[in-house]
Amino acid sequence: MTPSACEGLLKSRARDCCSCFQHKGLLPLTLKFQSALGDLDAVRAALDEDGNDLAAVNEAFICASRFAHETVASLLLERLIALDPELGRHIEESRGRLAFIKYFIEKRPPHATALGPWKAFVMEQVSRAIRERDLEAFVRGQREPWLLGEAFAVVSG
Repeated sequence: MTPSACEGLLKSRARDCCSCFQHKGLLPLTLKFQSALGDLDAVRAALDEDGNDLAAVNEAFICASRFAHETVASLLLERLIALDPELGRHIEESRGRLAFIKYFIEKRPPHATALGPWKAFVMEQVSRAIRERDLEAFVRGQREPWLLGEAFAVVSG
């Protein structure tokens, strides 16, 4: 399979297709694909081999969440927090780890790969607050100094 076809499977969340292609040995054996498949043992092994790549672990967390693999997402979030303790602080100060994971699974925030889980989470919260006219939630989101910069001047809803 071509890399773009593999990526297309992930974006479409085609769980059965992913499993079928994995059984035929057509998917890459990367952390991201193991996470999408929900293979906890394979994810652990991949983390043991190369679990210090923040971008790769971010991407794997997003894939596990997209495919609703809560246990795998939890393991990956633990690694993300080990690599980025500030992320852990933000999560604990907001909703806590389990609620963060469940939110990611349910809402699948856009731009999570490009921005990282925390910024995508905050942007989704602020967008939702604007749509629902929830002033309290909007003010909470505005506490993030980076969100007030020019790069994030437009929050799409």
